[in-house]
Amino acid sequence: MSHSNKIGDVEDTGLKEVLSPKAWILPIAYFAIEILSAVFDQLASENKPEYALAAMIMAFIGLLGCTNELAYKGGKEKARWRWYKETPWFYCPTATPTSYRRFGSFAEIINFSNSGLCLF
Repeated sequence: MSHSNKIGDVEDTGLKEVLSPKAWILPIAYFAIEILSAVFDQLASENKPEYALAAMIMAFIGLLGCTNELAYKGGKEKARWRWYKETPWFYCPTATPTSYRRFGSFAEIINFSNSGLCLF
């Protein structure tokens, strides 16, 4: 039983990857790093600058980890930037030469947005 739907020349993988527990391990770990970073950021003051340093280091580690994971998966799946109608996104080739599927599951998109939040 396949959960993929075909929309034009783009396949939608559906909820198969979203419900997988393995897909959520790294996003939860990165979210925990971001929580710790926010806690240390709140503890920081003029008298305790070491907490601010710890917060920045943890946020930076979370950002590097997420970016590295997405770049590895994108390279492994041969994702390419492509416009489909009015939507720009990364698409991966499928077995059919004229069809593509969107790169990234729901968990990976949440992971990417969490890494982007640590910049602010």
